Amino acid sequence: MSSEPTDRGSDARGSLPADRLAVPRAAPLGDLIRQIQLFTKKWPEPLRYPRNAEIAATDTDRGFERLLRECLADALLPGHVSGIRDMGMGDDRTPAVVPRHELDLILRCAEGRFAIEAKAWQGEVGKEAVIVFLAKILDFMAAANFEPLGPLFAGFIALSGFSDAALRIMFTCGLIPFTQRADQLAFRYVDALLAGAASDCHKRGWSDLERSLKERRAALTPYLAHEGKGISETFLFDPDSAVVDLEGIRRASGMFDEARAAHQQAMSCYRQFKEAVARA
Repeated sequence: MSSEPTDRGSDARGSLPADRLAVPRAAPLGDLIRQIQLFTKKWPEPLRYPRNAEIAATDTDRGFERLLRECLADALLPGHVSGIRDMGMGDDRTPAVVPRHELDLILRCAEGRFAIEAKAWQGEVGKEAVIVFLAKILDFMAAANFEPLGPLFAGFIALSGFSDAALRIMFTCGLIPFTQRADQLAFRYVDALLAGAASDCHKRGWSDLERSLKERRAALTPYLAHEGKGISETFLFDPDSAVVDLEGIRRASGMFDEARAAHQQAMSCYRQFKEAVARA
């Protein structure tokens, strides 16, 4: 039996079943990453339900953002999913430069806040869209009345994945990817897959494969640490100035190719586990 997260039924919103929605309060960032990735992976399954199909019929993204918001609102405490796309990111959605732009989704997690951009596009997302999203976040952080309420994390959903340039910018600046492409999954999600697979191998007595999975998890350690930094550690704002961690940006840029290689090896090892389970 595979240890990869699977759907065991869902409600009319296409959200996860009750036992899978028992997220600790406040939800750790890792749990939010897992839930968002699971929803992204199974899209457009929620549209099977007539209620969802009807309310999403006029949405340009076929209801992706709306139904994701509802799924997360069901899972988290009231108020932990911002209804006005703000949650302290400025004053009533007022950034420093452009007065009317919004962020798609703001969540509160145990580590701080989590801003999400959702693009349910058929094609892959390029660097331009990622740069615009990054600029919007920095614009909110630069507002004169911005009150830091803890670390700020950011993620970008692209069903069909990202261009190499877009993925490089995201990794360097601390944006977490969500996609249906196995080769571009967030490191935290990949680590969770490997952990579950290693546990399953231990139960089955597959010691060699268990050891390989653990080795691949260990190789992800520096990239997990980088992904967990949050954008607010790279771009630091106070009421009158900003500091950019240029050394961190340069170091992350230099890590990118190594990070992609470690990611590829981890997913290859995970596929070996899945094939072994299929043969068993």
